[in-house]
Amino acid sequence: MTINRRPALMGGVLALVLAAAGAGSAQAALPGANGEIAFDSDRDAPGEQLDVFKMRANGRGQVNLTDNPAMDQQPSWSPDGRTIAFASDRDGDFEIFVMNADGSRPTQITFNATHDFDPSWSPDGRQLAFVPIRDGNAEVYTMRADGSHQVNRTRNATDDFEPDWSPAGSGIAFQSDRSGDMEVYTVTGEGSHLRRLTYADGFDGEPNWSPRGELIAFDSERDGNAEIYRMRANGTAQTRLTDDPAVDIRPAWSPDGRRIAFCSDRADGEFDVFRMKADGGTPRDLTNNPAFDFAPDWQAGAGDEHDEEDEGS
Repeated sequence: MTINRRPALMGGVLALVLAAAGAGSAQAALPGANGEIAFDSDRDAPGEQLDVFKMRANGRGQVNLTDNPAMDQQPSWSPDGRTIAFASDRDGDFEIFVMNADGSRPTQITFNATHDFDPSWSPDGRQLAFVPIRDGNAEVYTMRADGSHQVNRTRNATDDFEPDWSPAGSGIAFQSDRSGDMEVYTVTGEGSHLRRLTYADGFDGEPNWSPRGELIAFDSERDGNAEIYRMRANGTAQTRLTDDPAVDIRPAWSPDGRRIAFCSDRADGEFDVFRMKADGGTPRDLTNNPAFDFAPDWQAGAGDEHDEEDEGS
């Protein structure tokens, strides 16, 4: 069974962009400090536009940050929790923007004739990994936080998507179909020492590093439908965390390493943002909205006084 990762509301290149959306930025371990969760949603213009929203870690206080007629998506928190990078087509094609955590001062930092999307911050906040389509295929680039010094790090003739920078800053995990099947790989921040981590039949992708960098969450279709897995950073001990006939994809670790947010259509057939314990368990629906809610990324922050009210998730 092949999962359709391209929502019906998106067509053409936008569907490709959503299919390749990043799981979010790697963030330093701050025990007990889980801030807000950013995500994208079409709830304010169903089927027509996406905006970047944020909410508290328990799902409360959902707020539209971009509120723009363009497509704004794929939010990625900076390591200090003060800035959100995202992709937007507000200038006619997808580019990378950054804005303050309250949605103010959106600033465009890439200016290319083709699409740039899927931002992920380096742990020191000085760089971003992102994915442009410049030579007819998608590849992982890095750039400085102001958009300068853009460098191709994967240099591959097939497609490389969804970079996620390791908390130590030494590696970038990403997905690639260079083997003929979508798998999870890592490279250094300079693009050297390519390493393949998954070898299962079917889709393996959307990697996201745990806060201390010892684990990587990802999703896989190896068991017939998309589920959330985790593995050690060297690719060993691959373990399934969800087991549901629905589609479970796009994992994102909490900064304290105790939970994983992810997307699932298990509630009503449309994607919502869920969270669960880092070793699995019963997920909790955070967005609980009939709209399309997608691509969560978790902010390192001061925590939420209500976050522990549901210990099951």
